[in-house]
Amino acid sequence: MTYEVDDALGCCLYRGDDLELACDIYEHERDAHLEIRPVPAPPVRQTGAGWDRPPQTRTATT
Repeated sequence: MTYEVDDALGCCLYRGDDLELACDIYEHERDAHLEIRPVPAPPVRQTGAGWDRPPQTRTATT
């Protein structure tokens, strides 16, 4: 999980996976906001005609 701590003006003070550090920053900053950021979804791979082929290798030409 990713945690984010923002100050009262909305500036990001911390964004990362360390909950203890996020809590320490949150406790010491006046009017801070602690938020749990959602895990980003994995990229969707296209399927169908033309998308199922293996990647083509390219060779340099001079």
